Amino acid sequence: MEYGERAAQRATAVFAYGEAARHLEQALKVQQVLDTGDHARRCDLLLALGDALLPAGEPQRVFESVSPEALSLAESLGDSPRAFRASHLGAVALHQHGGLVALMGPEYKRWADLADRYAAPGTIERVWADRLSMIRGRGGNNHPRLLAQRGVKLAHELGDQSALACAAAPLLSGQFTPPEHHANDSPPRNSSMETHSTESRRAIDFSSSRTWVMSP
Repeated sequence: MEYGERAAQRATAVFAYGEAARHLEQALKVQQVLDTGDHARRCDLLLALGDALLPAGEPQRVFESVSPEALSLAESLGDSPRAFRASHLGAVALHQHGGLVALMGPEYKRWADLADRYAAPGTIERVWADRLSMIRGRGGNNHPRLLAQRGVKLAHELGDQSALACAAAPLLSGQFTPPEHHANDSPPRNSSMETHSTESRRAIDFSSSRTWVMSP
């Protein structure tokens, strides 16, 4: 089983996701026979399998079988981080499979709601959970623009460049109209961004609306 996991990691490192998935599937078969009581281990193997299946072009397997089983195991363990990962995987897989149409369906809403439930405050999980809600154009009492702005702030505070760029993208692309913003206005520079890394500035500083992006 450990050999299968190591082989999957080596395959993932060279972007051989199909091969990684096959090794993880074999590891799951071995685990089911030799270590069936270790639910945490099985959950982790399923999550790793889901991560491999998405870039391998098999998202349907993820939201139909892999994510549901991983979520069930995580919930039985009372493990919110694992439950979040399973829920997020399910939502991403469904979106990858069904495109924009999937975003309006009840299944995507269910996965997004689960991710929202299990994402801990002040974590990167919270950024990604808000992103799922924002993509669908909903967010409870929060306007999608406010969710995006909250995500930008939190990702910036946590120093996660990938989450920062992802959270900022819809704001900077004009998906949401800035409040009281006019085309000829030049917003003042946000001083909190001056100390940010070069990578972050590249992700954020391609719009004149920097202050609006970071404002509550």
